[in-house]
Amino acid sequence: MTNHPPIVDTFLRLVQIDSPTGHEQQLAETLCQMLRDLGAEVRTDAAGNVIATLDGEGDPILLSAHMDTVEPGRGSQAAHLPMASSPATAPPSWAAIASRASRSSWTCCGV
Repeated sequence: MTNHPPIVDTFLRLVQIDSPTGHEQQLAETLCQMLRDLGAEVRTDAAGNVIATLDGEGDPILLSAHMDTVEPGRGSQAAHLPMASSPATAPPSWAAIASRASRSSWTCCGV
């Protein structure tokens, strides 16, 4: 248990998983399970991208993010990252783009 909001705890959990380009499988598996736990229909494609769909109401959104990280990053511990002590000043390690999708659900794809 931490004093962080749940989104920060989730971020800290995910950034501790080594995922340099070409080696994102462990992170993809973790994301797939997290998305299934939220009730999403989840699959991966031949390239290893995570694709999840969750039906809902209202305007649909599309979320897209990279799962790979840059070197040097292997073995980094989130407790030593700026994010652990100051989320407002930490540089983001994932970029996310939200936009409208063409149907009433959201889709999340990790590339």
